[in-house]
Amino acid sequence: MAKPYNFHSIFLHLSDVIFVILLLVLAYIYDFNHVLFLEPQSVHMWRQSDCLSFALNYSKENRGFFEPAINFVGVSGNGQTISDFPLLYYIVGKIWQITGQHEFVFRGLVLSIFFTALFFLYRTLVKLFDDRLWAMLIPLMMFTSPVLSYYSSSFLMEIPALSIAIIGWYFFYKYYQTSQNKWLWITMLVFTVAGLLKVSSMLSYFALLGLFLIEWLKLFTFRKDRPVFPEPRKAIFPFLIVLATIAAWFTFVTHYNNAHNRDFFLVGILPIWEMTAAEIQEKFHAISTHWIFHNFPGYFQVIVVAFWATMLALPKKNNRIFYYLNLVLAVGVVMYLLLFFQVVAGHDYYWINLYILLLLTTVSFVYFLKNNLQFAFKWGKIAFVVLLVFNVIYTHKKIDERYHGAYMEYYNLYMKDLSSMKEYNRKLGIQRDDLVISIPDGTINASLYLMDQKGWSTYGSNFETEDFYRNYISRGAKYLFVSDTALLRKDYLKPFIKNKIGDYKSVSVFDLKGIN
Repeated sequence: MAKPYNFHSIFLHLSDVIFVILLLVLAYIYDFNHVLFLEPQSVHMWRQSDCLSFALNYSKENRGFFEPAINFVGVSGNGQTISDFPLLYYIVGKIWQITGQHEFVFRGLVLSIFFTALFFLYRTLVKLFDDRLWAMLIPLMMFTSPVLSYYSSSFLMEIPALSIAIIGWYFFYKYYQTSQNKWLWITMLVFTVAGLLKVSSMLSYFALLGLFLIEWLKLFTFRKDRPVFPEPRKAIFPFLIVLATIAAWFTFVTHYNNAHNRDFFLVGILPIWEMTAAEIQEKFHAISTHWIFHNFPGYFQVIVVAFWATMLALPKKNNRIFYYLNLVLAVGVVMYLLLFFQVVAGHDYYWINLYILLLLTTVSFVYFLKNNLQFAFKWGKIAFVVLLVFNVIYTHKKIDERYHGAYMEYYNLYMKDLSSMKEYNRKLGIQRDDLVISIPDGTINASLYLMDQKGWSTYGSNFETEDFYRNYISRGAKYLFVSDTALLRKDYLKPFIKNKIGDYKSVSVFDLKGIN
């Protein structure tokens, strides 16, 4: 007679499926079944629209991979520019050529990459901990951060970059176990893709490069049985390939943007030392009182800092590689924050690739418990489950605020009526390539993307002067879109609103042809 399964054996057999179901349950709690179908809005609608604009232009213009462009045509008049490595923009653009323009394709692709990374992380931790519940809880932890959860169903490249870097660690662990060079090559290939998408994801790469150099120079040994890199002369080549590829890409980006439009997107740093003392104090205040609490609840951040401090305080009880990574990644995070301090308040997505430290800290602390405090390792899961439940409640509230609170004000006031105007514009005889001016839109692409029109927003300009309009009319602007009717009473607009050709909900449309 067959022995009946108990709960533990059923859990072991179905743990992979259970983990995926838990991810889907959290996505449902966060209302992703609704969010996935939304157009760009809420926090950083600006940056979301930029990403979508790249994909839309790949879709509508059959551009080559290395010829990205946006709806905002800029100084050059062609909109050609580069922000990130356009791999996902190109893929979405090609899908849209088949399906039509649907944001859920882009959102779904980003979320799928994120979930794939969490599954790879889970499978890595199964081997590391030999405990499937702990292996589930730490990846689930990543999905209980408001910032990660919000952008995991958005359009920015930070989430794919972090996700691909996490997948890279999966392959490095295979190399660590087997010392087979093929796994190191795959690790570096994966890190290269992550670094191309967002250079901030290279924190993982540089941490491993440092480990490699320390071991090669015989400054320290990280394993008692054998070196981490037993064939350093062979290992150096995949490390160098990453640097060479990233350097070649940024050389191309600089050349491409200089030849077309170079002032749209940051390709550089915004360091703390270029700020005044008052500006630094203001940023610290904004971070400490607001933005830091979008990463995780305050109590949870304190707990993770305690994990990290414990790891550093007990070096002899800790795995040497984990000890090194806790230290060097922390240094990398501090350096990154100093290099981009001007924008880390107000641009919460700049924090995303720093989560690799939080992840590594939590993994290493649980591994420490496994090797030193078996009782805490066994029963600590219960406390961690409770923490994650509170995190989920917190994150649900934060995401709800983003889609139903004050963060929606800009979209609701000026943008929400534009996306349904495409057919209306065509009925007016306005074609996609007819250059337009859209006010009052201080973003680069938001209104232009929603309408799918080429032209100019008010980005980088003072639109409260007649010269603003005359300049763009001289460069080919044919139509003016005004999504704030209060502006129609302004004197500077009077010469340009004499020929109204349409009203669509909150948006007025004017013909600029014939105006000098």
